[in-house]
Amino acid sequence: MFWRKRKSVINKELLISNVKLVGYQLVKEIQKVDSFDMSTCTPDMIAKFIDSLLYDEKFNAPKIAFSWYWSKRVLAWYNGGDTIYFNSRCLNRPMASLVGTYYHELIHVIDAHVLCYCGHGNNDPRGKEDTAPYWIGRKAKQLCKELK
Repeated sequence: MFWRKRKSVINKELLISNVKLVGYQLVKEIQKVDSFDMSTCTPDMIAKFIDSLLYDEKFNAPKIAFSWYWSKRVLAWYNGGDTIYFNSRCLNRPMASLVGTYYHELIHVIDAHVLCYCGHGNNDPRGKEDTAPYWIGRKAKQLCKELK
């Protein structure tokens, strides 16, 4: 079986620029939240980690990679290391959606590297609107739409 390498429909640098533009306001919005469901991290801790990962020269934000995944239900994933993978089958969507997905996965990066929990349990999104990954991803998507 041969796989044809497809050209990405999204510019990685443009995605990173939008992620950083949204980040400033997103950190402020996170700090206004009292707490997140299923989280032992405070919103302030999460906001500081995001700020450090994106803007502090001592830290590196996770790299973005595009990789094929068999299921279109999986938009992106993080499985350790320093990379957030976007499913190349699911890139044909608005920039705001991609930015929201990045921040959702970024919370999993934080969750993997700190001594507190800020995930959402299993992958069933029902009833998880107020967990850190879903709330922050949704807020990032909203803020990106407002940039226009």
